[in-house]
Amino acid sequence: MGNANDFDFLIGDWTVHHRRLAKRLENNTEWIEFTGAATVRKVLRGLGNFDEIAVNLPEDPYLGATLRLFNPETETWSIHWMDSRRPGTLDPPMNGRFENGVGVFFGDDTFNGKPIRIRFIWKPRHWEQAFSADGGTTWETNWTMDFERPLRAELLGHWTLVSLTIVNGTEVEYPMGRDVSGVITYDEAGHMAAQIMQADRPPFSSGDINDGTFEELSAALTGYTAYFGTYTVDESARVVTHHVRGSLFPNWVGTEQRREIAFDGDQLTLSSQPILFKGKTRVFRATWRR
Repeated sequence: MGNANDFDFLIGDWTVHHRRLAKRLENNTEWIEFTGAATVRKVLRGLGNFDEIAVNLPEDPYLGATLRLFNPETETWSIHWMDSRRPGTLDPPMNGRFENGVGVFFGDDTFNGKPIRIRFIWKPRHWEQAFSADGGTTWETNWTMDFERPLRAELLGHWTLVSLTIVNGTEVEYPMGRDVSGVITYDEAGHMAAQIMQADRPPFSSGDINDGTFEELSAALTGYTAYFGTYTVDESARVVTHHVRGSLFPNWVGTEQRREIAFDGDQLTLSSQPILFKGKTRVFRATWRR
């Protein structure tokens, strides 16, 4: 049955991809597509949530807001919509519940002066609206929204290294071997840090952190990379830029290291700009798991 955490998947900042029928309840098949930002937060100690959304219709952009309230006694939700076109007015509520991860909500309203039934369907990262002019016998889906996290929000947190490769066409190299470990972190304030370590680096025989042999120092350096600094994200280019403040490799201090971003499930892949390595410029690809 439903609970106050049903909409937890929606909390946070989003880029929303809209598809809306150009004309509703007119057997129209022309879809209008546009995007807008949305922010959702919990209210009433988790018994509800509130969102603000930019509805960037090409001919009539406006701002909207939704208040969703959970009733613990009935285990149902009521959804209340308002927008900047009619300030001070709440639409009639939509009521329903979640079952097996899908929320279905119904309400009554008028459209072009005629009574209609409205249906919302909520799934993680997806919403759709349908109208019925015959009391719910038939339905026309007229609006869908798909929610995508801004890249910056997706990056936040702690990631563990899965693999580090150099890809050249169909050839794949492992510059630090297959057995590597590492972490990369991004925080809300814009700071980042990354460390990657090759396995089986020989320990210093002296046990002194400042007294390794040439071979030991060389293996320690070439088998480890680390740097820290700040970061910025170019959402359209899908690139994160690391502004390096400190680095084990001195040449990177004060530089910008660009990484192309790709997500696949719970994995993040960062592909480097060309980097000089063993006399050749190479593109490194680091795959991480949250």
